[in-house]
Amino acid sequence: MSENEIDVSIINKGNKKRVSVSYYHYSRKEKGRITSQTDYVWKTRNEELFKYLEAKRTKVFYSQIRAMCRFYGKKTITNWRIKERS
Repeated sequence: MSENEIDVSIINKGNKKRVSVSYYHYSRKEKGRITSQTDYVWKTRNEELFKYLEAKRTKVFYSQIRAMCRFYGKKTITNWRIKERS
């Protein structure tokens, strides 16, 4: 199993919220080498949902945001592996 890091960012744009979640996947063989990145971007106008979730800003808040991004957001995968030619 590879070691993953997660980056969550929430940006206010007027009456919209833009939530992006990035997962960074690292190589098992080469320490510190990133192999791929998965991004989920979700745009919403639902202020009440964020007010409710932000009131309980704990690990649960971030896990709920990640789950909603995966379900409602647009998924983008970037592969950072360079294939060697022989």
